Amino acid sequence: MGVGRTINMSSGGICFGSTEPLVPGAKVEVALDWPFALDGTCPLKMCVSGRVLWNDRSRTAIKILRYEFRTRRQVVATYQ
Repeated sequence: MGVGRTINMSSGGICFGSTEPLVPGAKVEVALDWPFALDGTCPLKMCVSGRVLWNDRSRTAIKILRYEFRTRRQVVATYQ
């Protein structure tokens, strides 16, 4: 499991910065926090299954094979 930051995305692939090098050809699963909420209130995430196309020192590109949107848990702050 790693953490990265999306650089760009299209309908066919995602390029992201990553702390871990990924091997070209490897299958990966990526979850992205989606910037829009369902019905304006429910946070979403995009879950992607893909294959690594290439990587360099700081970037990785994957081809999207399948994706779906899921609801994200809302974090509620409580103050005492």
